[in-house]
Amino acid sequence: FEKRQGFSLLSILKNPMLLMMMVSVGVMVMMPKMMEGLDDDQKEQMKRQMEMQQDPSKMLSQIWTDISGSGEEENTAMEHRKASSKAGAKTARRTKRD
Repeated sequence: FEKRQGFSLLSILKNPMLLMMMVSVGVMVMMPKMMEGLDDDQKEQMKRQMEMQQDPSKMLSQIWTDISGSGEEENTAMEHRKASSKAGAKTARRTKRD
């Protein structure tokens, strides 16, 4: 027979489930503290993001706009591409006729 091991608090703290619970509680405690340190602009941005989460299509369009840059720059770039493609199409037709 083997001698039975005694009770160890360290063995309980090494339990993965307990570790995950401790990290979760730590994040829950730290979040309000982090929110207090935000600027007014950042708080407003977070408020808008939470409103966007109510409507997934708005949220996805906002994310796409943020990733690709501002919408105005994209619109001017698209107009420039359309104009250049139209000019290219006209010259292509002229070369076929000649």
